[in-house]
Amino acid sequence: MAESAENDRTAGRLRKSTIVVAVMIVGGALVLWGVPRGLGAWHLARARDRLDRREPERAIQSLRTAERWMPADAEVAFLRARAARKLGRMDEVARSLDRASRLGTDPDRVRREETLAAAQSGQLSGTLSRLPGLLVASGDDADEVCEAFVEGLVMHHRFHDAAVLLNAWERDFPDDPRPHAYRAAIEASGSNWENSRTHWQKALDRAPDDPDYLLALAECSLELNRPDEALEFLASCRKAAPDKGDEHAFQMVRYRSLRRKGDNDAARHVLEEMARVSEVPLEVQIELARMDVESDRIDAALDRLEGVVHEAPWNVEARSLFAVALTQAGRDDEAAAERAAVAKLTGMQSDLQKQLDRIRETPDDVSARLAAARTLAACSDPRDAIPWLLGVIDLDPGQIEAHRLLAQLYRQTGVPQLADQHARIVQRLALEQDASASSAP
Repeated sequence: MAESAENDRTAGRLRKSTIVVAVMIVGGALVLWGVPRGLGAWHLARARDRLDRREPERAIQSLRTAERWMPADAEVAFLRARAARKLGRMDEVARSLDRASRLGTDPDRVRREETLAAAQSGQLSGTLSRLPGLLVASGDDADEVCEAFVEGLVMHHRFHDAAVLLNAWERDFPDDPRPHAYRAAIEASGSNWENSRTHWQKALDRAPDDPDYLLALAECSLELNRPDEALEFLASCRKAAPDKGDEHAFQMVRYRSLRRKGDNDAARHVLEEMARVSEVPLEVQIELARMDVESDRIDAALDRLEGVVHEAPWNVEARSLFAVALTQAGRDDEAAAERAAVAKLTGMQSDLQKQLDRIRETPDDVSARLAAARTLAACSDPRDAIPWLLGVIDLDPGQIEAHRLLAQLYRQTGVPQLADQHARIVQRLALEQDASASSAP
């Protein structure tokens, strides 16, 4: 009996020890599980902060880290969609919203973000009617709604409609710099540099030391022939954010400011530093060729310009400079051909300006938009015509000529999937037209 009692006491102690160990193991597992959640939540908070500070690229970096700690978090997926939208990566927006939806994000929230993505990319005919409801239901995110729709309106040169929305945005968010930045960009599109500068300054007043606004002010100052002021803004930009901003644009404004001041040696040094990359930007190649021509290094200029003109035959600046270099090299017939090409391109650009003026007056004029897209495709980088053609299709989905030109431009610019998609639409529309014609009395 005594032995049996002792065995019972030993068994009881073992059970208690087992329970204690089990509790410790479970508790430790819970702690270990909580660590990644905590780290993920911290990176998620950083991502939100970076989105608020208009740093979507850095927000995506934080979200990728958060996703490693929280691989099935709906909010991470949703914010990745929003960051991608701000960067204009609409394919990524669709994928991330699909994932957010599958992970449990509110369907209304997903649909709202889809609408904002569509509006931002210029699909206005199906989204403008939803704008009042979105603004009413947006809560603290009304600025997100305003920005997406202003972006789409500005894309299609609907500046009057954009101004109405900007007024509301500015009234409800008086400390937000973005309405002033959009106003500045609209003024710059019409070469109203003094007005543009005023609005950039208002944006900067609300976001001191913002590198994008400082760089934009430098560009305005240069256009207003104030190179010293431009260089001062650049110095402030570099001091405020040495590792942020558009480095290429920064260096080009610096180069042009130094040129305007007559400091050609320093300007050439800037260009040569910019050329130390595997693929030298066209803009840099043109400016190096310009300095070669000015220094009577004609052979060097011709070597550069032949490649540039082949790659970008629509670039009036490059072809004008090429004509000068050819003349100095004694290649008069080729120079005459280049001057004729320049005259033709210049005439097209003059026509384009008239078409844009017409669109500003009647923004829903499909024929004017299609004409502008055709002209853009012929006298500028073909990628510039694509948003205009998408705007035509937004207004008239059955516009076969717009689809045909989109198929051509997407193939030309290396996007075969979209080229094939629009080619199929052309075939379908053509069949529908033939069927309609054959059934007509």
